[in-house]
Amino acid sequence: MRRNFSMQKYVKRGGLAIAVLFALTAFAASETKPGDKFPNLAKMELEGTIPDTKGKVLMVDFWASWCDPCKRAFPIVKELHEKYADKGLVILAVSLDENRKEMQRFLADHPVPFAVVRDARETLARAVRPPGMPTTIFVRPDGTIHSIVSEAVDSGFKEKLTKMVEDALKTLPPKQ
Repeated sequence: MRRNFSMQKYVKRGGLAIAVLFALTAFAASETKPGDKFPNLAKMELEGTIPDTKGKVLMVDFWASWCDPCKRAFPIVKELHEKYADKGLVILAVSLDENRKEMQRFLADHPVPFAVVRDARETLARAVRPPGMPTTIFVRPDGTIHSIVSEAVDSGFKEKLTKMVEDALKTLPPKQ
């Protein structure tokens, strides 16, 4: 039986209480933590083009068009790309939208300069088990998880993500 990580359908069917219960269950079942090996993206059946991450820090941002906090986080992620892409940061936004057209509609209204893929089969979501929406995972050049951010998009969110980017970039090998 396929486990579904899309909170949208739970909100539609049973309201917020079920969505919160789902999120807590997913968090409790989460085994992904800093230091773990991040899954091989090429094997995750993602729709879209996966960027080259060799020798770079990868920032994986799980989001969905129906997620209000994700909508508030997207401009921040875009700013981080603009500031740190030339310093070794690669951003991959992973949409958990069930419907490709909803994702495309959102991206038409909010174009971004970084790679976006859709996890239609939820293979990456099942492997990583993001504890909430949005969830951002920083992956070191060696493929291990540096840090995970999954919290409210509030006034300190931009500063927290910026600190995580800067800390993760310190794991890059020295330039020669």
